[in-house]
Order: sequence, then C-alpha cells, then structure tokens
Amino acid sequence: MQTLTLEISKKKIYQEVERTTSYIGAKIVDDVEAYQRIRTIDEDAVLLDRFWKETKAEFCNLLKEYLFSVEQTGEGAEEQIEFKLRLSESWDSVLGDTMQQDLFSFFVLNIIAKWFTLSNKAEAEGYKEAACGILTEMHINAIHKNKPMRPTYR
Repeated sequence: MQTLTLEISKKKIYQEVERTTSYIGAKIVDDVEAYQRIRTIDEDAVLLDRFWKETKAEFCNLLKEYLFSVEQTGEGAEEQIEFKLRLSESWDSVLGDTMQQDLFSFFVLNIIAKWFTLSNKAEAEGYKEAACGILTEMHINAIHKNKPMRPTYR
C-alpha cells in the first residue's frame, strides 16, 4: 500500500474564499449592493467555520474507503488538517500533486457554494457543481492504477 498525505490550511482557504467572493461581488455592475452582500469578511467566520466542517465531512465521506487518518492541528483561523490516504501499491503517485491542488479547490469552491446559497443564489448551483466535479475527480484519481508492465528478460 502507498500512503498519500494531503494538507489543508483554513487560513489559506479563507483567504482564497475572500479573494474570490470580493472579485465576484465587484464584477456585478447591475447591483450596487452586490459587493457588500457577496464578499466574505471576518465577521462571517462563524458561518464559514460551519461550511468548513461540512466540507471536511463531505471529503471524508467520499474517500472514507481510503482515509485512515485525519489529524487537526491549530485552532481557529490557524487550523490545519492532514488527511492520510492508503492507496493501492499500483496507484500512480504522479497524481499526488493533482490531488493536493484538487483538495484546495474543492474546499474553496464548496465553501463558496454554501456561502452563495445565502448571498448570491444565482451562482450557487454552478459552484456546487464545480465542487462536486472536483470531488468526483479526486475519487477517480484515488482509484487510478498504473497499467501492469510485463517483465522483460534479456
């Protein structure tokens, strides 16, 4: 069995969520209140924390077959999570970096989707679909195996 360790930082996720929601809010020109309504701010931390926990649970639920350790360090905005997956011996380890990036993207998109159900309903479904697509891709990557190679004799 191979072990893959994936790490995620709440602080980095929240920074990207804030950056993305601010950008989206600023780009809506036909609604003068969009920026204030759509962007996340520090005072939204209680809701975002709930969305963080729900997103973590969704990730763990989909990959529970491979997940053997979830370790949390730090508290509040400094929280970090380390997921350890046990994958097949023939799993293609080249996919490790892809899965790390997908984990980051899934957390960001899923939290934004949940936030948008409150602040920007028109775009919420699109973000949820994108998050689900990434989660599905992660599952496919976790089960991907290298093709067996015939031994060559000389």
